[in-house]
Amino acid sequence: MSDDGPGAERRVQRYRREAVRLPVRISSIDAEVDPETGKPFFLTAEEMCADISRGGAFIMTQEPPRPGARLLVELELPGGEAVQTVARVAWTRVRFPSEGSDVQTGFGLEFLGGARRHLAAIERFVNGPTPAKLRTPGKGPAATPGAGPSA
Repeated sequence: MSDDGPGAERRVQRYRREAVRLPVRISSIDAEVDPETGKPFFLTAEEMCADISRGGAFIMTQEPPRPGARLLVELELPGGEAVQTVARVAWTRVRFPSEGSDVQTGFGLEFLGGARRHLAAIERFVNGPTPAKLRTPGKGPAATPGAGPSA
């Protein structure tokens, strides 16, 4: 399911967002059901965060979770601060790659909660000085992706 209808790219942003390239670990909180076997399972994946704000993030992936799914999100901000939040999948975007297109397949997360210090760390990062934002934790300078909308 995708939220790509008319006006999908013109969402109003409540929080300032920052284009990043950060590894992120996502884990489902509620069990999913395998459509073939009917058995419950939990999703755990390592993906890439393309932008982040105090309100949410855009996660690049070829297999977005279903809208409404609740996830535990774990990432490390440049500077080394580890952050964990609970989030819900607000929308998904699935596109076939086309030549010259910088539109990424993935999903938007809305942060629902977490430790006050973790949410404050995200806010400090987004509103802080630019040089710290250019490095992926444990790596050299990061490329700035064509970021998708975030919650």
